[in-house]
This record gives sequence, structure tokens and C-alpha cells, in this order.
Amino acid sequence: MDSFINVWDIRETRRAKTYFKAVVAGASLVQWNRLNGNIIASAHDSEIRLWDMRKPSTAWGYITAHMTRIHDIDWSYRDQSQLTTCSHDSSVKFWDTASTRRPLSVIKTGSQPVWRARNYPAGEGVAMLLVPALHSLDNGVFLWSRSNTSSPATILHGHKAAVVGAQWRKVDSDVSVKQCLREVQNL
Repeated sequence: MDSFINVWDIRETRRAKTYFKAVVAGASLVQWNRLNGNIIASAHDSEIRLWDMRKPSTAWGYITAHMTRIHDIDWSYRDQSQLTTCSHDSSVKFWDTASTRRPLSVIKTGSQPVWRARNYPAGEGVAMLLVPALHSLDNGVFLWSRSNTSSPATILHGHKAAVVGAQWRKVDSDVSVKQCLREVQNL
């Protein structure tokens, strides 16, 4: 909350290797680019700041991404300039960091705020989790295709309590075969 993002080399822990000063509100999320180790994105309330480790004095990009607090950031597995965000404004947005005025596409969930949005490791889709709520009936993982943003492609049901996290893992050498791990929080 001090408006600094520190980057540490854990082999030398006496001081941060470098830092980024956001000036505005502190970062609530920081995510490394999967394909370019010099680039990170940070969420500051409803905005995204884009940083380059080689030029830490100022952000090289800004995205006014949502109308309310951003809950998650996820970089693409396939394109180093593509970023996904989700927010309490009940939307998931897909961005090209080379042109940040408008999202590439948007998924709207109606009145359900989105807690997590994780890009598919292969293909064009996202696994989405809704904000955990007491006694919610929507305790699934919602799998969406970017080619059809009107409704989920499928929903993974099975939990009676809120799902608060999801991760992908590679099962074998075929990158099209993936598994999704769900974490459950008993509310």
C-alpha cells in the first residue's frame, strides 16, 4: 500500500534488486508476463500499469481497464502483448498492450462480480470464478470461449462451498490436454 513494487533476487535478500513507484494507490496485484520476463502488469484499483524491468523509473503503459476494483490479471500463454483482467464490475476483458484504448473482447456475467479469470494454456478461452458469496449456488468454474462471449462453453460443478482459485497444468506433451485444479473455501 506504499505505492512501491519491489523486485527481489532471493539469492541476495539485503535489498530489492529494483523497484517500481506507482505514485497512485498501491498495487493490489502484480503479474509477470509469461513470455517476456522483463514485463510485469500491476493492478491499482480499476487501472493497470505496465512496467519494464529495464526501465523501472516509469510505467510504459496504462490501461483504464474497469469501472470498479480489478480482482485478477492473467497474461496470455501464446501472445506476450495480450493480457486478461476481471473485476467487481462483472466483466472479463481481453487486452492488447500495444493498443490499450479498447479491449479486444469482453465477457459480461450480468450482476455477478468476477473473482478470477485464468487464460487457457492452449486455445482461446478463459476459466472464470465468481466472487465468493455466502449461500451462493454458483460454486462452479465457468469455462468460456472468446469466440462466443454470450454464455459459458461449460461449467464445472461439484463444490458446495465457494471456489476461490483455479490453476492449469500440463498433463503430457500434448499442449491441448490440460487439467484444472480448483481450490475450495468453506464459507
